[in-house]
Amino acid sequence: MIERINLSPTKSSPKRTWAVIYIITGLFFVIAGLGFYANYRSTVKKLVAIDQATNKSAQSDNDVVILKARIIVLKRSIAGRKNLIKKLSVDIKKINNIKGEKHYYSRVLQSIAEHLPKTVKCNKISVKGNNGSVNGVATLYDALPEFVDKLNKDHEVFSSAALQTIGKLAPPLSTKYTGYKFKIVFTLK
Repeated sequence: MIERINLSPTKSSPKRTWAVIYIITGLFFVIAGLGFYANYRSTVKKLVAIDQATNKSAQSDNDVVILKARIIVLKRSIAGRKNLIKKLSVDIKKINNIKGEKHYYSRVLQSIAEHLPKTVKCNKISVKGNNGSVNGVATLYDALPEFVDKLNKDHEVFSSAALQTIGKLAPPLSTKYTGYKFKIVFTLK
């Protein structure tokens, strides 16, 4: 039997051709869509990263502005405190000057009472500024120079002491002397 050999290429059916075209076109659109979607996602991620970096930068700028404002406030506070310290140091110097010039009169009275001999009686003790005096009566003359020496040796309270006046004391209508009136002057430290 003789077979027929078709030497001309076979024509494909139009339906089959269109099906292949549709499949290839569909695959192309799917691949293109996936590419666009991947590009979109990548762009969105980049934009989000840029937005976050911008927000961080803006936050950093805000932090810098806040820190600068705090620095200004702290500088003013420090300047105010320095002025307060200067004022207080001037006040302390004034107080120390006043305190340095102040005399503790209770020390004066205590020192006189400690050094006062039993034969000496004080009638009046007066202090004005750095100077003072003791007026009184002594039954023995020798007690007065001893008393003055003791006052001169008390360097914490007195800078000098001296017997200024001395006189005999006699009761009225008597010729017998019963003691000596005296006045001791002193200078305080």
